[in-house]
Order: sequence, then C-alpha cells, then structure tokens
Amino acid sequence: MHCLSAVDIFQDLSPAEILELSSRAPIRKVEAKALLYSPERPLEVLFMINEGRVQIYSLSLDGRMITHAILEAGTLFGEMALMGQSLHGSYAQALDPCTLCVMNVADVRTLLLNDTRVAQRVLEILGKRLLDVERRISILTLKLVPIRVISLLLHLSENGLSSEIRCTHEELASMVGANRETVTRVLNELRARDAIEVHRGRITILDPQQLLSIEQSEQFDDNSFHSSKER
Repeated sequence: MHCLSAVDIFQDLSPAEILELSSRAPIRKVEAKALLYSPERPLEVLFMINEGRVQIYSLSLDGRMITHAILEAGTLFGEMALMGQSLHGSYAQALDPCTLCVMNVADVRTLLLNDTRVAQRVLEILGKRLLDVERRISILTLKLVPIRVISLLLHLSENGLSSEIRCTHEELASMVGANRETVTRVLNELRARDAIEVHRGRITILDPQQLLSIEQSEQFDDNSFHSSKER
C-alpha cells in the first residue's frame, strides 16, 4: 500500500485515484537527524510521513531550539508552501529514521484546483494547525513551568482521550521553553502522584482529571517550583 493512502487529505480518493497519484509521489527514506527543510533551503515539495517522526522547530535569538510540533505517521507537512507562504525561520528534522512521500508543490496545487475533496481536507488541516499554534502560544504564557508541562501533556493527549504520548523529556522541554532537568523533576512529581507513568520515550496519562484540576487551579504545591524564574 502506498503511503498516500494513509494521509488524511487523500482519504476520500478511490484506490485507483491513489494509485494514479502515487506515480507523482516518490518515496524517500531519510536517517534520524536529517534536515528536511530550513530557512536556507526553501520548501518546494509537500512531505507525507509514512514511518517515523518529524520535528518542526525554530531557533530563539539566543540559539535555543523551540519545538512547534512533533509529527507522526499519516501526517503531512510543508502545507504553507501551497499557499505561497514563507516558513518564517522554521526547520523540519527527522527524529527517527523516516519513510516519506514527496509531492511537488505545483502538482498538489493542480490537484487542489481540480478536486474539491482534497481542497476541503487541506483547509481542515490548516484550521487545526492554527488552533494548535494558538494553544501552544497560550501554554508558553503560563508562569509556572509545571503548569506549562501539565497543559502540554493534556493538549498532546487531547485532554486524556489518548492516554499515551510518544515524547522524550528533552522534546517536552523544548516545547514548553524550559530545561530538561526542570521538566524531569515535574514528571517525577506527577509520577509520584500516580498521575502519569513514564517509560523510555513515552508518557502514559493515568489520571487526566488530576492533571485538569492542577491546570485549572494553576497551583502546583511543590515550593521548589514556585520560586523558579525559568521561562
């Protein structure tokens, strides 16, 4: 099965239509840490992830990595290039060995003009991505690092509907604007409260209601965090 069939924007197409499209979407395999695009490498293709994970990030003025999204199999990225929009200093890097489908932006634009089904799906994705960005920005405005971490865990787990999050401590830290050590302390405390389980590269939400309660109160009764000035 070609990887296009697993991507949500093509889910309304028939197998014959997917087969025809696949001739214009070669499969590319990349190693972990491979840079897929950057401000210095303008994006002229649309990527679809078949296997692996991809990190979308930017760099702060002091050179710190700020993660905007971690994308998994079945997800497309680079969609802003379809609209002729700049990537505004964004980078995309493979977190794992990845298998990707690659389509030329011009081919996808032609498809959007000719098929309203695909155009509608792309609009839906753009809307969801915008809401995701707004939510991430609101999380970064929270003062306490523990509340940022808890809010992000709830966001990534869709408020507990999906119990398992595939994410390392370092990746979480990059998403909440904190250092790894602080995030590890928060996760250890939440694990001690039986709110989560932490495995290698995975976090399981055990008690979403407890996390929601802490998030809503914006109180985390560990004094060592309240004195933190970290942003």
